[in-house]
Amino acid sequence: MAIITFGKRKTKTSAILSILILTCCESFVEVDPPQTSLTGGVIFDRDATANSAIVSLYEKLVETPGFASGDGSISITTGLSSDELKDYSGKPAQIALEINELTPILPIGKWSDMYNYIYSTNAILEGLSKSKNLSISTKSQIEGEAKFMRAFFYFYLTNVYGDIPLIKSTSYQINSAVSRQPQSKIYESIIDDLNDAKKNLKDDYSISNDERIRPNKYAASALLSRTHLYLKDWENAEKEASFTIERNDLFTLSTDLNETFLKNSSEAIWQLQTVVPGSGVFDASYFIITTSTPRRVALRQQFIDSFEPGDIRLENWVNSKESEDQTYYYPFKYKEINTTSSTTPAAEYLTVFRLSEQYLIRSEARANLGNLMGANEDLNKIRNRALLEEKTELNKDSIQLFIEQERRIELFSEWGHRWFDLKRLNRVNEVLTQVKGDTWQSTDSLYPIPQSEIDLNSNLKPQNAGY
Repeated sequence: MAIITFGKRKTKTSAILSILILTCCESFVEVDPPQTSLTGGVIFDRDATANSAIVSLYEKLVETPGFASGDGSISITTGLSSDELKDYSGKPAQIALEINELTPILPIGKWSDMYNYIYSTNAILEGLSKSKNLSISTKSQIEGEAKFMRAFFYFYLTNVYGDIPLIKSTSYQINSAVSRQPQSKIYESIIDDLNDAKKNLKDDYSISNDERIRPNKYAASALLSRTHLYLKDWENAEKEASFTIERNDLFTLSTDLNETFLKNSSEAIWQLQTVVPGSGVFDASYFIITTSTPRRVALRQQFIDSFEPGDIRLENWVNSKESEDQTYYYPFKYKEINTTSSTTPAAEYLTVFRLSEQYLIRSEARANLGNLMGANEDLNKIRNRALLEEKTELNKDSIQLFIEQERRIELFSEWGHRWFDLKRLNRVNEVLTQVKGDTWQSTDSLYPIPQSEIDLNSNLKPQNAGY
């Protein structure tokens, strides 16, 4: 159920049940909310309970296919919307994504899912503020993680939908009648949350037994650098990317591309742990073609053709399936559909942030700051790893095109990077008109606000243009 549109018939039982699910049945003190409000109403009675609440949020992201991975994920929907993927499922929603003919009644974009996650972070933050029995270190850590996660979901919401409601409460009276806020306000909130998170979070992975499965300072900095990049704040984008890159005792580019997406890879800044017994990352089961023809999606031929000769990412991160008259290519970054048994740990974790993006962010920021030599150095870090010849062109315009191309190849099928890059670089109309033809309209760059949400809250009007 969407956070901003809880119907008036929902009771306090719904709120308490949602927190029960969130905290995985750990003990806590319940505070009954008023009948007219939907609040978290949680006071954590010990450190373990607060930790359980935030860990449960990460588990919920990967326990079933959804926003983070697999069917309906942000990688799938934006890959179809952009020039990465073609649909072979025949599902109406996926066809609509590929030809950019969305409607407000199609269940696309995970609006409700992301606002439910935001509601959970708000409930955790409110619970922390009321809890008296937590250690200072635990309270600081959980607050940092909750604010990081809230910023994370708002980043995706605003880049998918544009102007959106900004919700920082679990109050029914507030949430049921919210209006959309300008994207600039959403970004201000994202930056505030991430700066707070960076102050509170640890600078290592000790909180998770040295597994890279809970956000730390560098995860917050990674999202800050990306946010500043999108806002064209080049100085802060460079500063935040450097903050992570300079921790070369903790982060290094994987020399073997097949190790990049393994759990606790040296390149990983933050990963989501695989939690379903016997299963790998859902992206593997969704992308890998196991039949003679695709049943879900495949990579567009134009994308395959965009690889430079000799680029080893093509042979390591792309695989193919031959049919009688056609070759179908698919993302092969995640290679493990299932483990050998239900008790065998997964070899791969879903990678959310990794070091190569930070090099490409810093390269773009430096190019825009006039540091063309530094921009080339960072760009060539990624090219060298792919066994491509170094670029030595010091012209700003050409460097920008090289960076866009490297982002396209390096980050394909990951977390919507290509879709968002086309939009922020003002290239979406030029590129997708060539790829999609007459089915592309400039207003397709934003997804429609779900009509079901507008029906419950008219303050969400006006609908995005074109719908």
